[in-house]
Amino acid sequence: MKEQVEEFVIDFTSQKEWGGLIAVAFFLAGVGSGAFFLAMLLEQVAGLASRGIATLGLLIVALGAGGTFVLDLGRSFRFWRALSNPVSSWISRGVTFIVTFVVFGILAVSGRWIQTLPWSDNAGAGVFQIIAMIAAFGVMVYSGFVLVNNPGIAFWNNALLPVLFVLYSFMGGVAIIFITLPAQPNAKASLLKMLETIEIWLIVFAIILLGIYLLAMSTSTAGARLTVRGLLRGRYSLYFLGGGIGIGLLVPLAVALYVLVNGVDVYSASIALGIAGVLELLGGFLIRYCFLRAAMYSPLL
Repeated sequence: MKEQVEEFVIDFTSQKEWGGLIAVAFFLAGVGSGAFFLAMLLEQVAGLASRGIATLGLLIVALGAGGTFVLDLGRSFRFWRALSNPVSSWISRGVTFIVTFVVFGILAVSGRWIQTLPWSDNAGAGVFQIIAMIAAFGVMVYSGFVLVNNPGIAFWNNALLPVLFVLYSFMGGVAIIFITLPAQPNAKASLLKMLETIEIWLIVFAIILLGIYLLAMSTSTAGARLTVRGLLRGRYSLYFLGGGIGIGLLVPLAVALYVLVNGVDVYSASIALGIAGVLELLGGFLIRYCFLRAAMYSPLL
């Protein structure tokens, strides 16, 4: 036991508490909340048929992210204990955001599906939608703050991390919309062009932000530098560079630029962008997974 303690104190240690299930939960929470938020927003500004996409985003968070968190905890009753300290704990805040989003999201979406509900066509529907969108943004941002507030891992201690997670949530939301476009034969060319433009800028910002983040961490403490080395040249480089960057960013960017520049017809563009959306979702998961699994604890001494 003494040798194990000394080894931990002297050497760098890979973190093992935050594993694949947490990466899945963070991914699903971000994608679902991003899809809901963008669907509601684009309904107002671009006439997007939002209720199906918003409902899908709601289900991804409620069943996907919520269910994965429960599985990771091991016992379902612990999930409710996570609500107990929202004042000082970002985990409690995250659970609060998820519960609030699910409750008010159901109210907002149900009014679009069932026209006979009392709030389906009055000011109440707008209030439910606004609260659900605010909570959805909270779901997007909280996972980044959970990691930032872990002082033992230097690679996560950067204020850009929550921004990066929010950006990836919006990218995941756009990807979900792209995937559903082939099922919307009445999609307008103007809406498609707007989505393509949004997609291109989000990917460009993601590439820039990832570059800035890695550059900052490569000149930070030894633990952060070691994590960056693992992402770029170590055991996670294939997942990070090949999957997260190549498949998840560069390929969707190339597809979106090609469709936008060449004026591809709406149906063909919907198919191409749907495929790009799937690849982008895969890349978004791999980025989160690599950021979690590659992180190193710094020595205590």
